[in-house]
Amino acid sequence: MKRLIDGINPLLTGKYSYSLFGSFLLISPILLSQFSSIPLAPKLTFPQPSDILDNGCVPPLENDIVWVFSWSEIPNATAYHLYVMGTNALNPVINNSNLTSTDYISKSRAYIADQNRMGWKWKVRAMVNGEWGNWSQEQVFDVEPLNTDCLENFTPPK
Repeated sequence: MKRLIDGINPLLTGKYSYSLFGSFLLISPILLSQFSSIPLAPKLTFPQPSDILDNGCVPPLENDIVWVFSWSEIPNATAYHLYVMGTNALNPVINNSNLTSTDYISKSRAYIADQNRMGWKWKVRAMVNGEWGNWSQEQVFDVEPLNTDCLENFTPPK
């Protein structure tokens, strides 16, 4: 058991969670205790809850679904994990934990059926010092109706 020296109770060696971000050394009269923290959760910047993302075409044409996601940078993050899931889906459409940028562009030659367009959810977390932080707050977005911006529906201006 550690004893008090000059009225100071030394810290035990180990990991301590606190609300500040970073890794610090605190000096005690008896020992050094290393502190580490849980990385902050990123703030989601796009899409916002009122945004409507791209949808595909039937039959599939030369028109990919393009979805863009972006979030705030976390200091010293070495990776980000993006998770995107439809309301009625059994599996996520994006589950990528190898991202090193604060934005991600997804392109696919597919479409979202009209009954599955609403209530898509997404979230992100960051890895700092080899540990995953908390997930961001989940945000919801919707997808535009099928065939909204297909090339066959395009009429060039005169």
